[in-house]
Amino acid sequence: MLNPDEAIATVLRFWKAAGECDADTAAELMSETIERRGPQFDDGDVVRGKEAYKSFIRAVQGKMSHYRNATHDIMAAPSGRRVWIECTEWPTLDGVEYEFPLCMIFDLDDAGLITRNNIYWKSPPSSSTDWVRVDHNAN
Repeated sequence: MLNPDEAIATVLRFWKAAGECDADTAAELMSETIERRGPQFDDGDVVRGKEAYKSFIRAVQGKMSHYRNATHDIMAAPSGRRVWIECTEWPTLDGVEYEFPLCMIFDLDDAGLITRNNIYWKSPPSSSTDWVRVDHNAN
């Protein structure tokens, strides 16, 4: 059983490293078999393995002129094996800053290393969300 406070500290260190575009520090907190599942529903948004994840961080960060993130809430399961984090990312692409509120679910192994990062985000205003809108006044 992992200590939940230590699991939270690991995830916060990982998230801080991502915010600082520090792939090496982030990698120190990953298992060799880490899997990242992004918010898109296809295999193109899945990264498997520590070296691939490091490359992914560098490639994505290289597309941005600026990046910052913030944590709003974080909690761990009593076992310390799962951590939930509510946060926001602000990437700047082509001079435009975007805001992405998101939630991530991290799984950790017995050694306290991150084995999985599942990312869920709210659709930005430019994305169509009509399919989830419901007129509660309609009969």
